[in-house]
Amino acid sequence: MNKFIKYLKERRYHGDISNYKNDLGQFESDFEKTFNYIGIFLNQNIIIEQYLDDILELHLAKNRSGINGAAFKSLLLNGRFFSIHEKQKMFGDLTKSTFLLFNLVRKDKSKNIRKLISEVIAHRNIIAHNRFGIDVNSKNPIFKYYEGGKIKEYELSEEKMGENLDNGNIVIEFLQEFKIKLKKHEDKIAQKNSH
Repeated sequence: MNKFIKYLKERRYHGDISNYKNDLGQFESDFEKTFNYIGIFLNQNIIIEQYLDDILELHLAKNRSGINGAAFKSLLLNGRFFSIHEKQKMFGDLTKSTFLLFNLVRKDKSKNIRKLISEVIAHRNIIAHNRFGIDVNSKNPIFKYYEGGKIKEYELSEEKMGENLDNGNIVIEFLQEFKIKLKKHEDKIAQKNSH
């Protein structure tokens, strides 16, 4: 059995399960809800990363002093070291410099988006790389993860799940609109340079 199927079948619990031994099935909907949440949230992250790829490629392909577009695409596709963190940092730096200079972003809004992207990615790292157990009292998933050499626990309430998905949608909508705005800007510059 492959590891992922095994992971989906495994059930972990936090707290004393002795009172629930004969009725662990009552937690099944909590596991399903958590797996569904993880799937949706990770899909949002894939969309966010794709928009970051598109935006960086679009800008850098037309920037004479930047990386050539084809080379950048190759770097994205073949460079495992070029993670979402690097893409996020590059995008963040551009919103504080070039994109701000050309009035493609507003300073206050881009600061909020940078913060949201950081939060979304930090949360992704917790839920994507760590196993969870359902707390028998709160029925919330609890993820254990390492930070600063210590094991920490992160309890994820249903309210927080909704908030995280909303934040993911805000980031996606911003990047979607920004990509259109950037394309128009880059096309205008390319047109000027061709005359």
